Amino acid sequence: MFCKSMLVLNALVGLAFGVCSWFPCYPVAAFWDISIKNGRCWGFASRERFEFMRITVTQVIVSATFDLIVFLIPARLYFRPETPRATRLSLLGLFVLGLSYVDRPLTSSAHVGLRIREQCHAVLALARRLCY
Repeated sequence: MFCKSMLVLNALVGLAFGVCSWFPCYPVAAFWDISIKNGRCWGFASRERFEFMRITVTQVIVSATFDLIVFLIPARLYFRPETPRATRLSLLGLFVLGLSYVDRPLTSSAHVGLRIREQCHAVLALARRLCY
């Protein structure tokens, strides 16, 4: 039951972040067309640094939390006394791989997201200077 509820919860959170990414502005064309003056952008497309960082950090924390939960699901099997040695060694290898993956979103996503955002702002600023 726990695994199914985590699957549904993970899918719903993924859908929510997907909607924020797929429809970053209203109208959607305001994301790439800076001449639209009444466009409103939010989340990953926000022009406010605090709002952009808030959704990026939230996405990283939620993703890392779900990764950690999935990583811990087989831990019960590892610590059972009747678990065969071969299974324990296989699970140990799985845990080592899982730990190397869980650390990745925490160390790279926020930094990469911030760098991409800064580069996009630099390109938009240059486009504004050239076009107006």
